[in-house]
Amino acid sequence: MTSVQVAWFIDTSALVTLAISPGLNQAVQTALTQPPHRALLMLAVRNELDGLVQKNEQPVANWAAGALTQLAWLGKPLEMSPADETRADELQKIIAGGRALTHPQQHYGEAAIIATATRATLVKTAMLSDDYGARIEAKNHGLTTASVHKLIHLLIRNNVITAQTGWQFAEALHKAGRAQDYSIDELQDGKLGRVGRP
Repeated sequence: MTSVQVAWFIDTSALVTLAISPGLNQAVQTALTQPPHRALLMLAVRNELDGLVQKNEQPVANWAAGALTQLAWLGKPLEMSPADETRADELQKIIAGGRALTHPQQHYGEAAIIATATRATLVKTAMLSDDYGARIEAKNHGLTTASVHKLIHLLIRNNVITAQTGWQFAEALHKAGRAQDYSIDELQDGKLGRVGRP
């Protein structure tokens, strides 16, 4: 019996986070490209990264620029159908939650993922995202979700990395100002608060 393939869509916020730590980036690449997993990139996510670079707000612009140089493992970006573009426009507003967008592409990568992934029928779909609102909306549409820190927890739990290595990855993100401080115990137990949900 073959296991169901899991298609992981990596969103803009996760790619920005991964760009901070080369070791974490490599661990995630390895984990999400081993069968039955595969990782995918939406063109809208790449475009959103371009928008962050052009916006030039530091340090996010530098991280986004770094992320753009590390996309080869995700293959050729997927484009949306016209119907998915209409859905993505609606989802972008929902994810924004009534707040004004800081740039036109904000939340659009996540919206494109949800619009596209919900049409998949032969694979299980998942989204790696550090955007809580996007994870909630993705979960509401039937996608499995994880933040980068939740994925670190899962890698520790499944003995892919040691707890010490996971903590070092999390500490690098904390020092960069990208995440709060987590202890080894929290990463092992998965008690990450909102970052661990949904």
